[in-house]
Amino acid sequence: YDKVVDSAVLDGYFSDIADAIRDKGGSGTYTPAEMPQAIEDLPSGGNEALMSLISGTATGTVTVKDVSSLNGAKIRICGFGSYSANESLEVLNMPDLIHARKNTSANSMDNSGGIFVEFSSSVSLREIHMPKCLTLSIFGNNALKQLETIDAPLLEAASINVQYSKITELDFPELIYANGSNFMSCTLLERVNLPKVTAGFNNGFRGCTALT
Repeated sequence: YDKVVDSAVLDGYFSDIADAIRDKGGSGTYTPAEMPQAIEDLPSGGNEALMSLISGTATGTVTVKDVSSLNGAKIRICGFGSYSANESLEVLNMPDLIHARKNTSANSMDNSGGIFVEFSSSVSLREIHMPKCLTLSIFGNNALKQLETIDAPLLEAASINVQYSKITELDFPELIYANGSNFMSCTLLERVNLPKVTAGFNNGFRGCTALT
């Protein structure tokens, strides 16, 4: 028998699917034939993604939207010896995280309502996206060489040590406390926007030859 298909209704279904893909991290427009692959390519998310970070098994792009149920959890992102964890992680998206810091003793940093995210010696990490984050600690020395982006425009207090990275721009308009931050020998760094920083850098931009 012949099925009667209402094309308007069908178009509405496809539009809803495309909207759902974009809501989960996709972008652009999709034909029906492109949708299965677009769904497969979506970054992981939710509690499963956070658990993979905590267990040290996260790879590729990971998006964690809800950390409220795991307050106080510790995430290590590193890639050396017996301390390896999440060493194949390339992009970390934590859109609702407010506090991401390594320990409770960092100067002028509040840890209320946060989890600990410890970055060090990551061999793969390229991008960090924490658009709501207020406190952040990254201790990478010269081992975060693939890092290109730290997207955290609301940062107020941070300790960021990422020498020899591929970062081209630092835009932290709200940052006040830099707490020993160091970007030495980031030779691709061309632009820095730190209008409110009062203290914390110590030879922080030495060897940044593209910075004028």
